[in-house]
Amino acid sequence: MTPSDLVDALDRHGQWLLNQNGGSPADLALQNLYGYDLTGVKLNRAKLTGVDFGQAILTRADLSGSDLFGASFVDAKLQDASLKGANLRGAQLKGCDLTGANLAGADLRDGGLLRACRRDGLTLANPEQRVLEAELADFSGADLSGAHLSDSTILQTDLSNAILCGADLSGADLRNSDLSGADLSDADLSGANMEGVKLVGANMRGADLKQTNLANADLRGAEFGNADTSLANLEGAEFLRSKDNLPRMIQEVLHKHYLWIESNGANGERADLTGSDLSHTDLGEVNLSAAILTGASLKKAELCGSSFLMADLSSTDLSGANLTNTVMAGSNISKAKFVGANLCNANLGPTDLLDAEGKPTGREWPTNLTGADFTGANLTGANLRDALIAGANFTRAILTDTRFGEADIAGAVMDHSMAKKLMGAGEPGVARRGAA
Repeated sequence: MTPSDLVDALDRHGQWLLNQNGGSPADLALQNLYGYDLTGVKLNRAKLTGVDFGQAILTRADLSGSDLFGASFVDAKLQDASLKGANLRGAQLKGCDLTGANLAGADLRDGGLLRACRRDGLTLANPEQRVLEAELADFSGADLSGAHLSDSTILQTDLSNAILCGADLSGADLRNSDLSGADLSDADLSGANMEGVKLVGANMRGADLKQTNLANADLRGAEFGNADTSLANLEGAEFLRSKDNLPRMIQEVLHKHYLWIESNGANGERADLTGSDLSHTDLGEVNLSAAILTGASLKKAELCGSSFLMADLSSTDLSGANLTNTVMAGSNISKAKFVGANLCNANLGPTDLLDAEGKPTGREWPTNLTGADFTGANLTGANLRDALIAGANFTRAILTDTRFGEADIAGAVMDHSMAKKLMGAGEPGVARRGAA
């Protein structure tokens, strides 16, 4: 195709897009446009099957809805181009610049383009491995199921609701991309760098996560099913597991504990979850009263409305957990960590001691918070009345309307101004200095 032929085809395509007389859709199938400057070209809904756009300049080009099956964009410049809804099956994208490009709803599945050759007969026109390079691009809703994209670089890109089931993304760099709602079932993500990615509500069932870097990723609501996360880096990641995704042994312990609570000890048995990993787990409104959780990890767990009445939580890590409205009255929480936890309206006050018939004895059992770490925790409206808080650390904690009763504030560690305010208030229900 000569340059004049191309100009003529573009003119007639533009007329066709405007429904003008003499216009016709462009059919540039299998044409060689290598290195052409096509900045801002409008080839939306054109037939571009197998076109060689290698090293072409397609900045701000409109290729939306076009048939680009098997096309080559090797080292092409596609900054801010629109490929929305385009058929890119089997397209070669190695080295192309897709910064700011819109590929929403595009079909990027694998595909083989056969070309007839007198000497060799039918040959594969696009045999190269596909390596994708994109930054700040829009792939939302794109179909990449089964695509071979190992070692690709896809940074800060919108892949929300994209279909990536069975895709090979091993070794790919996906840092800070948005994969919310994406289907990554059975995808190969081994060795991929997914630091800071957003995977809210994504389907990760059966995905290969060996050596996958998911540090600081947002995995809330993601479904992992039988995917093994044990070899992935989840440091700083935000996610919640349902109780159903806990190891079977822990599920059985919880079931027996519920029976024990409901039958007043006649059936089941008290839970002993010493050292167990319950981090990032949704345990909202769970009843673990009198349970043993010494040294367990409940980091960033969802515990809103749960009950740990008279439980043993000594040395338990509850950093970043949501403990809003949680009842922990009378529990042993010595040396536990609540760094950055939300304890708004939590009850850590004393509990009534009951006799053998379940009647109040008139005596109370205080909550033991000795040596607990509440650094940066939110205790707004929490009840710590008469708690044992010697050595407890409340540095940078939010203590708005927190009730300490007769707790010995002098024995705790907190910001000087807050300690002075609490000890000098002299009002009913506000903590006062205890006896030496």
